[in-house]
Amino acid sequence: MGHSQIQKHRRKRKEGAFARACDTASDPVLYGILLLSPWFFGASSRLAAGGFACAAIIFGSLQFLRLRTSQSAPQVSKPVRVLGWLNAALLMYVAISVANARAVFSYDELAFNYRDNISWLPASYHQPATLNRLLQLTGLTALFWGLRAWLLRASSSGEWALNEKRLKRLMWALAINATVMTAIAFAQRGLRATEILWTFPSKWGSRVAFFGPFPYRGNAAQYFNLVWPMVLGFYLYLNRAAGPTRRDGPHLLAIPLSVVALAGAIGSLSRGGALAAGVMALALVVWVSWKVNWRRALAGLGAAMLVLVVGALLAGPHLLSRFRESDVTLSGRAPLYENALKMLKDFPLFGVGQGSFGPVYYTYRESFDQLWQAYAHNDWLEALVCTGIVGFTLQLALLTTVLYCGFRKAAPSETEPLSIGIAVALLGCGLQAAFDFPFQIYGIVLLFTAGCAILTALNFPPTGHSPRMDLK
Repeated sequence: MGHSQIQKHRRKRKEGAFARACDTASDPVLYGILLLSPWFFGASSRLAAGGFACAAIIFGSLQFLRLRTSQSAPQVSKPVRVLGWLNAALLMYVAISVANARAVFSYDELAFNYRDNISWLPASYHQPATLNRLLQLTGLTALFWGLRAWLLRASSSGEWALNEKRLKRLMWALAINATVMTAIAFAQRGLRATEILWTFPSKWGSRVAFFGPFPYRGNAAQYFNLVWPMVLGFYLYLNRAAGPTRRDGPHLLAIPLSVVALAGAIGSLSRGGALAAGVMALALVVWVSWKVNWRRALAGLGAAMLVLVVGALLAGPHLLSRFRESDVTLSGRAPLYENALKMLKDFPLFGVGQGSFGPVYYTYRESFDQLWQAYAHNDWLEALVCTGIVGFTLQLALLTTVLYCGFRKAAPSETEPLSIGIAVALLGCGLQAAFDFPFQIYGIVLLFTAGCAILTALNFPPTGHSPRMDLK
């Protein structure tokens, strides 16, 4: 072996060791992001969101270095390339609105400080808030691509495939974390606690307004509604992998963990959360009916209805009384939506800038008696107002491409149940976003992004049509 070949061999060994070091170092960062973010009050504060965004950027950077120094790289299909370009376009869109800011809102003076800008480019009407959203979006980008790479491993022959061991560890961790969160949330309700995690008082002054570490019960329901379909799909995935002869095993533990998370969504006393849980349960039953047979579908429907009814009863009269409430203003949302539509009419193309809804909404209230809202309580409408038709189209195309990448070809039969569970969770969160603000809470968005990354990784590499699944 010549001197040059020896040097090349040593360099490859060093690069391989560096890649493994980056991969190992990224593990605690990833688990810290996904497991701790909900405990920091859903990472709803600007400081917490910024901290977890920086952690996500570190995680993504470690995975990028791992791929750059690996001896081989995973194949990238055309839809995934399109996803990357759409992601880059959205980042550029928000960055332009920051650089081309039209104003900065002063909370002390309650007025806008205007500046010159280019009128035919996206612009922010509160530059600091849009800059903060750009940081958060960069963190989500790093988390998505980093987690997708983290879930893939290279064999000795250089071929890449799904790292099922890592996938299972991550799903178990998310399930157990949500179970602990639910237990503490119910303990707080049972002890009539008036402080969030016995630490900070609720700004609404009600002990039922918050649930667990989330200051707003609706956000807690949205988080648990993301978790339980994923965990249920995870159980079906483990059950399928175990084979028809294995009726027992540790994978059965995923069933009660999923039920506990579902109970958390209902027990939060969020009407929207309870309705979304019912819709998602029905969607899963329809899938089972199509994939297996109608008898098991009826059994599944009966079990789902039993869980929902028992959960509603355990939630007490508060949830039932909330459903009996007659409020033609949709809990005060009707005038909010009217004002938001006026904003959209004035800024249809590029919007007012990410994160600028609150400051701009201040000037659209019909009177000073109207509540100054920070969010539109409809994330789809707020996305239209903040990013305009152009930015909203980019975001919609991005989400659609994620689903396409996850289902462009039938997933392997073992991972198909998990893919369906994640898809139901993502679509359920989108449903709740039509009357609330889950996408404004960074802890929820981090889990949503993780679900998108897992969904695309499950279909790597693409395979042919999956066989009919057996749930025995």
